[in-house]
Amino acid sequence: MDGYQNVSDLASALGLEWWIIDAEGRIVNGSIAPTGHSALSAAIKELATLVCGRKDGMACPAVVLFRYFERFVVVQEKEQFVVLGPGAAHHITQSEVERAVQDGLHATLSQDSFIEYATALPSMSHERWMAAARLLARITSQHPEHSNQHVSIVWLSPGECNDLQPGDTMHEPWPDESWFETHGYQFTPRHDPDIEQQLFKFIREGDEEGLVSFRQQLRDRRDGIGTLAKRSEIRNRKNLGICSITLATRIAVSEGVDIETAYSMSDAYIQLLEECTSVTEVEKTMDRALASFARAVHTIHRASYSRPVRQALSFMRKHVASPIRIADVAAHVGVHPRHLSQRFKQETGQTLYQALSALRMARAIELLTNTQMSIGDIASALQFADQSHFTRRFRQFMGLTPLQFRLQGISGLHAYQPTDVGERLLRGE
Repeated sequence: MDGYQNVSDLASALGLEWWIIDAEGRIVNGSIAPTGHSALSAAIKELATLVCGRKDGMACPAVVLFRYFERFVVVQEKEQFVVLGPGAAHHITQSEVERAVQDGLHATLSQDSFIEYATALPSMSHERWMAAARLLARITSQHPEHSNQHVSIVWLSPGECNDLQPGDTMHEPWPDESWFETHGYQFTPRHDPDIEQQLFKFIREGDEEGLVSFRQQLRDRRDGIGTLAKRSEIRNRKNLGICSITLATRIAVSEGVDIETAYSMSDAYIQLLEECTSVTEVEKTMDRALASFARAVHTIHRASYSRPVRQALSFMRKHVASPIRIADVAAHVGVHPRHLSQRFKQETGQTLYQALSALRMARAIELLTNTQMSIGDIASALQFADQSHFTRRFRQFMGLTPLQFRLQGISGLHAYQPTDVGERLLRGE
């Protein structure tokens, strides 16, 4: 390779930095000095140590997944490594940065320095990272026509060992009671699968009342229930809850609940579980979560909508604040707009437009109740022509104006019920 001009040009085109690391892990060349930015310097030096310290070598070319969200392209050239990065496969969100900070990834840096570094990482798609690795391999190869085009995916994380070798796990004995005792794990010899089966039977049948009653009976039982954390009962209950929510999600989907809805419910309730600080909070959250899945299945069983209609409802619910048309809904479902409109009306008693109006009114009620958004902003967000149009439709739906509804506060939800028109839109009558 004639110098590193081609590497520099490729890095510049991708918006990345480039580095040359020798066999001892020293940075001997690059687009900028590694001391120019404390967080960047720490990242590239740690990467260099890990790349050169792997006992099994580095399969190149490679896309290195470094720590949680950083990515590098690494190609070996003789006794050196050519590196592009760091970057990411998506724009790093504030919540991702906060989780990384919580787990100590910024330990050698100030928190502000790490946050500035992480949020400024350039991003490009996974496919683009793979293509960059192939192109860098061709640029650096002495015989590009014979260069290896297979790209390895390698995960490197500070403080963690190399990948497990085959011999590390091949000869483990089949776990029995003595194995659990030897390894210090808590063995559950009286696990009762009937408890699990009965619990999920209530969800499969959409029996919310039966599920809540059964949960009450199990409230203080510990025998027959697995142990998933040894040092904290709160953590143990959370782990058990995550397993239950995961299974409940699969059951709900198998019974016809829209997959986007089911997985959104799963994500929300697992996040709520993680916020709990006592066993009581965990159990109450689990009651709500499992009851919600049972209720969702009950709604699907009662409605008995076909899959195209369920997909149409899901799409409209997801894009309730977007300027969607019937043609957009039909394209998502994969049927002709006229056929979808006829089938939707036949099964729900509503037109697609009426259903979308009802969903937008439900979102308007949520925004009026839980946010400080102005009525004009709500009207604009929900695709109404103007505030007057929104006010007329809301009065038709709820029997009072948006301002009157907001002034009533939470009590307004009890004092005022949807008008006959609103009821018909919600129920499809």
